[in-house]
Amino acid sequence: MDIASDKVLPYLTQVEQVAEEIIADKHQMVDLDRRRQKTREAIRVLQKDKTTEKNWVCFGNQFIKLPKKDTKRLLDQGW
Repeated sequence: MDIASDKVLPYLTQVEQVAEEIIADKHQMVDLDRRRQKTREAIRVLQKDKTTEKNWVCFGNQFIKLPKKDTKRLLDQGW
């Protein structure tokens, strides 16, 4: 390989690594935006629902019935 080829391969490797990081960051942003939208929708449903004082909330693999104000507070905090 000549001198130009010796410089091109490491440069292209570096460009590829940066491109993969950018794509991973874009995917993470999309996932976070989906989560934000779902949280916003859940808060809106809680505000519109006037019939119940307590709501079921899923924490991992458990469901817990919490007062509406506590549920909204948890959603506002980002749970």
